Amino acid sequence: MLLMVVIICSVVLAADLPVWLLLVSNRWKASRLGEIPVLKGFERDRVGEGSYAHFIRQLPIKKRGAWVHLFSGKLDRHLRLSTAVIDMQLLSNSEQCANVPMRLMAEYLWSQGRHNEIVFHDNPGNVLQYNGEGGREDIEAYLRHVFDWCNTSSLVAETVPCDLRQVRAGDVFVYTAGSRKGQRYGHAVMVADVAHDSKGRTALMLVEGNTPAREIHIMRQRNPLRNPWIIVDDNTQQLRFPYCYFTRDELRRYSWMG
Repeated sequence: MLLMVVIICSVVLAADLPVWLLLVSNRWKASRLGEIPVLKGFERDRVGEGSYAHFIRQLPIKKRGAWVHLFSGKLDRHLRLSTAVIDMQLLSNSEQCANVPMRLMAEYLWSQGRHNEIVFHDNPGNVLQYNGEGGREDIEAYLRHVFDWCNTSSLVAETVPCDLRQVRAGDVFVYTAGSRKGQRYGHAVMVADVAHDSKGRTALMLVEGNTPAREIHIMRQRNPLRNPWIIVDDNTQQLRFPYCYFTRDELRRYSWMG
């Protein structure tokens, strides 16, 4: 047994990939999401400056070694499921998984001065329109109200199905409570970045929040050598993660994204 452990450690060290390096948060020492390197043979999609995709790539990342915290300030007990933490302060204990794409979309539109486009709908379908004067306190108060009333069900209701072959940054994978047999809770994750290779494969980087409310973070993939990218192609039917999965048919897009 001891000999086997020694052999495994020797192989890992020889590959210059010690276990701690694979598991540490932000091991690339990136300061922004778009600085995380792509996989060999892949190239990031070209995006225009000022676009939503460009905005997401500029999201700041906490320093190497930072771990996800809950809104309460406590450490998330599932630390190994994240690979980097977005440096964005939580606004309330209701800011959970489905609210991540809402938060980022609203932050983008607010930063662009497109205030009249910031609108969501609660579960009954009531319109939640941002009517603030553009100040930081106004948008944060509005978002706290949105988080109280919007969830995976409202997220599905105000998005449209999207073909995985046309996936873009800002798209969401989402399922609702009861949409799967025996599923008591819904979940949502957002596509943060997209890259392609010459073989027709697509690499996705995903971000998420969760319940209880915790900092937005980049999801860790099951394959540590590809982390944080997950590769999909025309044959992909499910995207599997350490604790959940999504089907290709659960990809959706806000209609304003075109």
